[in-house]
Amino acid sequence: MIALWPKGNAAKLLRRPGYLLLVSLLALTIAACDSSSPTEPAPPSPAGNIVFANPQALAPYQATITQIIEDNYRLAGTRLSIAGVRVTVTADAARTIPGFGLGGYAQGPNDIEIVVDPAFGSLETSIAQYLPHIVAHELHHAARFRGLGFARTLLDHMVLEGMADHFAVDLLGILPPPWSEALSESQITEMLQRARPELDSSAFSFQAWFFGSGADIPAWTGYSLGFHLVSEYRTRNPGSDAASLVHTPSDAFRPPS
Repeated sequence: MIALWPKGNAAKLLRRPGYLLLVSLLALTIAACDSSSPTEPAPPSPAGNIVFANPQALAPYQATITQIIEDNYRLAGTRLSIAGVRVTVTADAARTIPGFGLGGYAQGPNDIEIVVDPAFGSLETSIAQYLPHIVAHELHHAARFRGLGFARTLLDHMVLEGMADHFAVDLLGILPPPWSEALSESQITEMLQRARPELDSSAFSFQAWFFGSGADIPAWTGYSLGFHLVSEYRTRNPGSDAASLVHTPSDAFRPPS
């Protein structure tokens, strides 16, 4: 703001007793009305926290990807404590979800990575349809890590993934993604029974439980079981959501015996 000292009649007015106090109080009132409430902090800004690891490979999509990340970072920040999370975008076809051209990884409480296959046939459509969900999903992981640390057991990972998908669905008002509803009801019952002996194990096969092992374990089983466990918890606890449950221990979602 540029301040100009008044002259003439305005200067005489300023010399009147009490006038400067009135002006000061008015200024303080305006400032208070203009500032954000300390109990309702503004959503975090991702500015400076988005890095493209190999920007040339993603040049045609960089502006769109950046905008989606920024929009969903701010939106997620209205529900979760995610200030300071760094988002790295990497062109890496081998680490994307098969058939989607995209993927996401939470590297820790302050870092998430979005991976993109620049040669994927319908990448523009996939970015528009699935990237908002992936960004919200990974940000929920980062927020959960800040309260509980990394997932260790099979149950930890199932709840971690299922809750992150619930968060993205709640936040964006969209349908669940294919990987969270990949099993029929009978398959959910069967695979939960199969999973019980390993729920508290940290030596389970993530590849098998979450990406499938042929006929033995269907693809995306871990994601679907986790989504189911969180759904069951929310049914038993009306009004609960994935944002408020972000730091709830995995054991609260354990399937009944």
